[in-house]
Amino acid sequence: MHRLATAVVGVGLYLGCAAAHAQPSASPGYELAVFEAGPPYASIADMHASPDGTVHSVEATGEVIVRLGLTGDVSLLPMPPAFTAMDGVVRGDGRPGVGTDLFVVDADFGGSTCCDGSVWRLDADTGVGSPISFGAPGRGAADPSGVAFAPFGSGYGDALFVVDFQGRAGQAPLIFTVDPSIPAQDIFTEGGGVWGDDATPVGIDFTTGGNFGIGLYAVDPGSAAVWFVDRDGVVSPFAVGGLLDRPTHIAAAPGVGDFDHDLAVSDADRSAVLRLHPDASAECIAGGLSGPLAFLPNGDLLAADGNTIYRISVSDACPADLNADGILDVFDFLEFQNAFARGQAAADFDRDCDLDLFDFLAFQNVFGDGCG
Repeated sequence: MHRLATAVVGVGLYLGCAAAHAQPSASPGYELAVFEAGPPYASIADMHASPDGTVHSVEATGEVIVRLGLTGDVSLLPMPPAFTAMDGVVRGDGRPGVGTDLFVVDADFGGSTCCDGSVWRLDADTGVGSPISFGAPGRGAADPSGVAFAPFGSGYGDALFVVDFQGRAGQAPLIFTVDPSIPAQDIFTEGGGVWGDDATPVGIDFTTGGNFGIGLYAVDPGSAAVWFVDRDGVVSPFAVGGLLDRPTHIAAAPGVGDFDHDLAVSDADRSAVLRLHPDASAECIAGGLSGPLAFLPNGDLLAADGNTIYRISVSDACPADLNADGILDVFDFLEFQNAFARGQAAADFDRDCDLDLFDFLAFQNVFGDGCG
């Protein structure tokens, strides 16, 4: 076994560092499967999974809202024809004044070239609704993207939170709130001087407990950062750099399942999905994916890429048994070599989003430990 392992490491040294994550695949310790694919999906901009398991997704082109039901039934929601660049969606959790309606961000209402972003409230089954916000409070111009509701009774309030990176408007980014029942806008935070010229927070979500506690987190590709925003609107860095290159989407796990309140972040430059722990440490859990994220009620993670939605879950299979035949042998080494050469996350055994010699060494160690 050791002689065989040494031979495979030698092959790795010959290959050098592979271009990581060319095809969608899960890192060792995780599983990836297709959840839904193909038409009517075209280019998914964001999605939200409701507590009942219903998934709503919005298209970047602004042409369709897709409702995926509990039994796999797919339906299209009619919507205002002026939608052109939908960029965020969340569904109400049933609290007073919010109900279970959809709240959708359209960055360029009516097809304009700049800065008239709007937020709409739509019936989750029919798509009928109306705008509750145009522009940003105190700014007029708006580039809204991510939306989220704080957990009920969390101290953040019951309003809808909207992040607006103000990219084309040329102003500092902000997070503002919209009271869906009035509606009325109010600035929640403008970064307090922490957000510099490169800051572009584009996605937000709330953790709901565990070691994270309850808090608002914003993902920022321009700063290669994930920010924490407290109940007073004070912004501080949670994770900066490291495995984060250009993080673009974020989702917080529920308290059920193996993700246990952790954060999931997709990174466009790495083409990978990362798992962030309460100590801000990160691990790569899937490669070849860099789109929107959403957690299902059972704790599994949905990750979209183009017109396909994948499900990511924690695996209880033996990580070294790469061909899943129940035996550790030369064929698992060959499978590792093939995954490495293809740039797949299945070979990323140290889960650092790069494929290199250390993955060969990590695989050799796991193989040596066996599958007892």
